[in-house]
Amino acid sequence: MTVVLGVRDLPAGEAVAAELAREAGGGHVEALPLDLASIASVRHFAGSVAARHSSIGLLINNAGAWFNTRRLSPDGHEMTLATNVLGPYVLTQELLPLLLAGVPSRIVNIVSAATSDYDTSDLDWESRRFNGFKAYAQSKQALRHMTWALASRLESKGVAVNAVSPGFVKTAFLDHPEASSRRCCACSCPLQLHPARLRTLRSG
Repeated sequence: MTVVLGVRDLPAGEAVAAELAREAGGGHVEALPLDLASIASVRHFAGSVAARHSSIGLLINNAGAWFNTRRLSPDGHEMTLATNVLGPYVLTQELLPLLLAGVPSRIVNIVSAATSDYDTSDLDWESRRFNGFKAYAQSKQALRHMTWALASRLESKGVAVNAVSPGFVKTAFLDHPEASSRRCCACSCPLQLHPARLRTLRSG
C-alpha cells in the first residue's frame, strides 16, 4: 500500500511520512508539496501523483484553514474559501481519472461541527464585514454541498463520496487566537452528539 501526503511544509511532511512508515511497519509513505490555496499548486501536485501512480483507492480532503482577517489567495479568492473548498474541488477533479481507474474507490471530505448558511452572492466577502469563524463555517457547509453533488454523480461509476466530521481533535487548530473558538467547542460538542443529529454514511 502507498500513502501520498500533500503538504505545504515539505521537510515537516517528509518527517511525518517517515514516522507513519515506521509505525505501519510496511508499505510506502511519501510527501509531495501542495498548497490548496493555489490552483497552480493543486494541478502540479495532481500531475506529480499521476506520474507516479496509475490509480487511487482513497482520496481524503482534509483542509481546514481559518483566518482572522480577510486575505486573498494567489488566484484572487478569499483564502478560507480557496483553501477549504476550491482547492479540494479542483484536486478531486484532477485526480478523478485515477479514482475511476481504482474503483471501487472512495472520496472522504473532512467537514466540521461548525456550519452555517452561506451567501452565494458574496463568496469572497467583498461586500460584507469579514468574520473568520463564519467564513470557516460557511466553507465547511459548502464542502458538504460539494460532497452531496459528487456522491450523486459518481455513485454509479463506483466512487463513493462521503463527508465526515471528526469532532474536536487536539491540534494547534484549537489554539486559534479568536477566544470564542474554545467556547464554541465546549458548547457545540453535546449538541453534535444528540441522536437526532446523527447520519448514516454510505461506505461504498
